[in-house]
Amino acid sequence: MNLLDPIHVDQSISSYYVIRSKLEEIYGNVAKQLEHENGNHIYLHIELNVLSHIMNNDKERKFIAVSKSCCYLCESYIRFAKIKGHTIAFSGSHKKLYHRWKLPDAFKKEFMSNTLFDLD
Repeated sequence: MNLLDPIHVDQSISSYYVIRSKLEEIYGNVAKQLEHENGNHIYLHIELNVLSHIMNNDKERKFIAVSKSCCYLCESYIRFAKIKGHTIAFSGSHKKLYHRWKLPDAFKKEFMSNTLFDLD
């Protein structure tokens, strides 16, 4: 059995310093309260963690089964991976979107252009 570590990234909030300066102006010293609020933690969902690990490390095709319903973006990536030749069965999607979803690094640019075309 191969255990995978959870994958997450700290993504900076682009307008953090503008917001902070406005809060400082209105409320005074807010530095201590905002000390840990300058970023977002984004996570690679487990089904994509397993899938991207296999896509990055194993050259032969593997069978992956996902037993829970996937979110909309995971379903989109799984459908894209199936087009790339991976055999993946999943139990459908609940079509929800999550704001802290991380895109896997495998086929990142190709997936983005493919998905944007589908959404268009």
